[in-house]
Amino acid sequence: MIPELLEVSNPTGAVVTTDAMGTQKQVAWAAREHHAHYLLALKDNHPTLLQDATWLFDHEDAAGWETAEHSYAKTVDQAHGRHELRECWVLAAPELLYEREAWRDLATVVRVRSTRSSGGNTTEQRRHFVSSLPVAHESFSG
Repeated sequence: MIPELLEVSNPTGAVVTTDAMGTQKQVAWAAREHHAHYLLALKDNHPTLLQDATWLFDHEDAAGWETAEHSYAKTVDQAHGRHELRECWVLAAPELLYEREAWRDLATVVRVRSTRSSGGNTTEQRRHFVSSLPVAHESFSG
């Protein structure tokens, strides 16, 4: 359904985002065909690609991010007794990434980590994405 929606909506210059259910290769191809970028969520819908993306970020965390082409941004919100830190890492998608060629113009993999503290409890959530956006795109900055 999403490729058909892109056909009639003229998304030129937009960034098409979806939840995991909409993360399909056809959506990536359709977005790029209509001169838009995509940022598509990874979960268990693409387990091998998610595993590769997770491994890439874990590897760079351990290596200190010294040689990886990447960008990083963070925001901090504090209100009503709640503290939330959101961090975003964007990493150039390596050639060896699983099924890389099937995702039209795949340029980056993205990790967003949200850490929330409230009432003495802290929770952390990590989300991963694939994208046609370049590493240093303005959409990834704080």
